[in-house]
Amino acid sequence: MTYLELVNDVLVRLRESTVSTVGETTYSSLIGKFVNDAKRQIEDSFNWNVLSTTITITTTANTHSYSLTGAGQKFQLNDAINKTSVIGLTNISFVEMNRKLNFQTPATSIPSEFVFSGVDSNGDTKVELFPVPDGVYSHI
Repeated sequence: MTYLELVNDVLVRLRESTVSTVGETTYSSLIGKFVNDAKRQIEDSFNWNVLSTTITITTTANTHSYSLTGAGQKFQLNDAINKTSVIGLTNISFVEMNRKLNFQTPATSIPSEFVFSGVDSNGDTKVELFPVPDGVYSHI
């Protein structure tokens, strides 16, 4: 069913007239919000494989911070790997990453650790890698 069909299905059950767009009336807009709330609760109740997506980051030498374009701020991480070097990345604490990047000159090499670090101007989560990449690597 489409979003509009779901909203109209609820409206019919409430003995209301159907609409041609969800935002057609304030009542249909409210029902749309309820439908979205129910969808979010169902999505959050289980780790559904069909909702999984892979986000790839391609590094550049001497750049340690990257945006996870399309991830937004609400996501679940299943795995993080450097597929160029065939290694898994370890999620470390923000404090540990902060110290590695600021207490000394950061090492440059094949990234093996990461931390989530805020969001970019589009609302996508940012990630920092360590060691700072010394070349081009593909991470997923």
